[in-house]
Amino acid sequence: MRYLIILFLISLLPFQKIEASISIDTIKTAEEIDSKYGRDRINKSLTYYQLILSGSDNNDKLVKSFCYLQMGTLHYYVENNEKAKFYLDKTNSKALKRSVADSNIISRIYKLSTDLNYINRNFKETILAADTGILFQTYLQNPDSLLLCDLYYLKASSLKMQENFKQSISCIKKSLTYLRTSSSKQNWRRANNYKSMGGSYSNMNYYRLALKYFYKALNLYNPNSPSNLLASTYYYIGSINSSLGDYKLAEKNLKKAIEIYDEIYNGKHFNYTYYYNSLASAYKNLSETDSAFLYYHKSIQSANGYNLKTISLRYRNLAELYFKNNDLKNAEKHINKSIESADNLFDPMSHYRGEVYQFAAKYYIETDNLIKGYEFLETAFKIAQYKADERTTDLAECYKILSSYHLKNEDFENALIAIQKALIAISSQFNDLELLSNPSHLDGISKKSLYSYLLWKANIINESINNNNKIDLIQQLQIQRKALLSAADVANSIRLSLLSQEGKYWLTANNKEVYHLIIKNALALYSYTNDKEHLISAFEASERSKAGILLDLMNDAKLKDLNHLPDSILIKDQQLNDIKKTIEFKLHKTKHEIITDQKVIKKLQYDLFRINQKIQAHTTFTNQNFSSFNQAKFTIELVLLDSLQRNLNNKQVLLEYYLFDNNLYGIAITRNDIQIQKLNLDQEFYKNINSVVNYIRHLDYDVSSNGFNKFRTSSNKLYRKIVQPFEDILLDKELIIIPDDILLNLPFEVLITDLNKSSLNTPSYLILSNPIHYAYSTALLNFKSLKAPIGRNQVLAFAPDYNYEDFQDSSQIQILPPLPNITREVNQIADHFNIKSFKSKAANKENFLDNVSDFPIIHLAMHTKIDDENPSFSELVFSPSTEEVYNLYTNEIYDLELNASLVLLSACNTGSGKILKGEGIMSFARAFLFAGCHSLTLTLWSINDNTSTELIGNYYKYLSEGRSKSKALQLAKIKYLESADPLKSHPYFWAAYIQIGNNKPINPEHSSQALMYYLSLLILSLVVFTFRKQLKAMYTKKGE
Repeated sequence: MRYLIILFLISLLPFQKIEASISIDTIKTAEEIDSKYGRDRINKSLTYYQLILSGSDNNDKLVKSFCYLQMGTLHYYVENNEKAKFYLDKTNSKALKRSVADSNIISRIYKLSTDLNYINRNFKETILAADTGILFQTYLQNPDSLLLCDLYYLKASSLKMQENFKQSISCIKKSLTYLRTSSSKQNWRRANNYKSMGGSYSNMNYYRLALKYFYKALNLYNPNSPSNLLASTYYYIGSINSSLGDYKLAEKNLKKAIEIYDEIYNGKHFNYTYYYNSLASAYKNLSETDSAFLYYHKSIQSANGYNLKTISLRYRNLAELYFKNNDLKNAEKHINKSIESADNLFDPMSHYRGEVYQFAAKYYIETDNLIKGYEFLETAFKIAQYKADERTTDLAECYKILSSYHLKNEDFENALIAIQKALIAISSQFNDLELLSNPSHLDGISKKSLYSYLLWKANIINESINNNNKIDLIQQLQIQRKALLSAADVANSIRLSLLSQEGKYWLTANNKEVYHLIIKNALALYSYTNDKEHLISAFEASERSKAGILLDLMNDAKLKDLNHLPDSILIKDQQLNDIKKTIEFKLHKTKHEIITDQKVIKKLQYDLFRINQKIQAHTTFTNQNFSSFNQAKFTIELVLLDSLQRNLNNKQVLLEYYLFDNNLYGIAITRNDIQIQKLNLDQEFYKNINSVVNYIRHLDYDVSSNGFNKFRTSSNKLYRKIVQPFEDILLDKELIIIPDDILLNLPFEVLITDLNKSSLNTPSYLILSNPIHYAYSTALLNFKSLKAPIGRNQVLAFAPDYNYEDFQDSSQIQILPPLPNITREVNQIADHFNIKSFKSKAANKENFLDNVSDFPIIHLAMHTKIDDENPSFSELVFSPSTEEVYNLYTNEIYDLELNASLVLLSACNTGSGKILKGEGIMSFARAFLFAGCHSLTLTLWSINDNTSTELIGNYYKYLSEGRSKSKALQLAKIKYLESADPLKSHPYFWAAYIQIGNNKPINPEHSSQALMYYLSLLILSLVVFTFRKQLKAMYTKKGE
């Protein structure tokens, strides 16, 4: 800000010979001469005013005061505040007050006084000086609009520092009214006002509104010109990200703020203490303890030498981190430091002093020093209630700590009353002390606090039940159920409101606990009431814990059409995302070059950071300006149990699993029933999964007979643990499996049902008795009947070669071996379906993109490259070409518009990938499902080119006969096993292929024709039998 104003001020200064005698009017005229920015110009300007002051004939006090004012202002803008104050004191304002005509100059004197008081954090004096400057402007017929803009801005900033946020916003609005010009020269002023308004809204916990103004400010600053203002905007955005629970995004913005400060101040500025503290808090919430400790200590070190009141909060935060890590000695040491500094530096009723006392109360209560804890809590309550506002985060936190105090005393009733009061204080509308009632997820002043308070309420019920408290158990469980369901709504609301995908993935993993508690509560209620509504509640909780982010993306895309967003919004959304993908690709490619250019990487990382900021600003704008779209995003559309059961036929059973820590629940759903069981786990469970998965994925894992026996034993134990509890309803049924967490790596087909029935070649695998297919969630299951592929366009197939003859320099590419059997695999499909195939060099990315939307079945037999660290850049490898990009990346698949009944990815690891807790596997499947594919056949590990060809040929044969996809895959695997030798019957060769999504027959007309044929044959047989019987009776009668 200072340097921009320097440019403006110097542009007004003359550099010419000074006359011996000069008037104020002459100086004003001379100020209009243009000049360029530079430190040398500032020195010349100061010399110019010195010459005026030293003029022997010049005793005009007005001229002298004006010159002192100009010199003081110049010194202020180059941060020489002592000199600025010296020249301000030399201005003779009393002489100026004799004439109203001099009001503009007097206003400028008070403007400099306002600046200096603000920079020295004398906020009361700042407001007084600003008001005086504004008053003198009212005397003028043509007041200086820019001066008024600055005075109101500084007054607003001081009011904000005094925690008078509403008046601060009012002053900012007045400041903006004086920015009548749209000139880009005033962008910095406009940006400062937006930033200040954002700060006030943030302090009032209106985070979404705050982000709107911070992003407006960010778009007005020059991103290539490091400044205090740009850094502070990133700092505020990062702080709001933390308040909203988006700690990953907070980390990025706060690091950017520090990076800018390093460039300007090289570690020497008091604001570092704020920036380091906020970054440490983000790391604390991300459970990155070492980084949190590092930056909390740096925050305290940065405050040394500055008389900063907030040092007490730094000690408090460090104490909390020590406490979280069970270092009670250091925790108490820093609590004492925080209390001492808060008592010395803050007003007794300061909000910040209240924060320190809140944590002290929490610490001593949780460490069983209840008397001392309660003393601190009483003080914290007095401070929180000082402003007579019944709805603040401070008051809510005090009630939550009071609830902890009562719980420590096993006073469960008062503990619940206190947390109910906390829920009221944290809400803007909710006002019900009835324990069965809870605030709406839309009503929280702080959604993070609302979520934690609801979980705490549920925890009190647990403690009460565990202590055999004489209560109405069912009523208490109902109170707990309501609290947990509300908490789940809040968790969902927070996830939907986050702006970064990283933040959403982190939050989803960390909020999985609430769904476990809902399931646990539902089963407890069912055990006492036998009401199946509670089983339904448990099933819905399991569903809400799965693939939520993928479903959000699919829903978001649909809502943009349904809510008729303007074309300009959709176009900008597309443009920004296209730019982001281009930058991401360049960055990915640069990082994987043999010789990497760190300067280029750093530049691309910054470009990616900036485009993400623009996308987030655009998203914030869209959400705030199109309410129907924003509200619809928060509507949760679950697959209802009765709807699911109507879609199941009598031959289907859905098995869904929910795994959290060591708690595994199995849910079995048939057309007419639902069962839920808790499946007790031990460490052997995880060992068995690892043993089975390693054996089937790696042919050389353990080739001995002992290795096979270990596999059989582990596989059978898993079957008995997770499938056998539902065995009575599984006989000859098609199984729909919705796995969770580590179970996503396990193909249920290889589970051995009975060790006694196993042969050497073919144990009693589950696949022999049950066709199986999978889904990430019932919402992605898709029961729709699909149209049969007819005419010429049925299957689109690709079988690339991997010939690199066209590459003069192959050092820059990864040479992949040929796949000799994929052409035969594709040719087999033609025996059963009309096919358009691209082979060898024709099997390239360009032909794929040109044709993919026109076919109901897509078959890709090729290599893949899996990137678990960045799944967006996993690749389907087409025939190599000299084009820059001849592979298809996962993030490109999301942009396709498909309506395919089936995509078969006959390549290695197409269904495997990094597992994210609460979201599932980051595989190609997610991208194809988003793009509109109804079902996929995928592989869980690297497949054998030869044996997969035989299996896939039979798969298409059975599909063409009208079988369901899972039945066709089952029959193909059984046929393979029937003819395999002992080596080739190893699960590695046949079990990798799994089916997910829609399971309807791909060629239902064939199935219907077959049914009509057999039905006609049966009717004809009955007619012939009846006719022969009648004929025989007639001859018998004649014989008689």
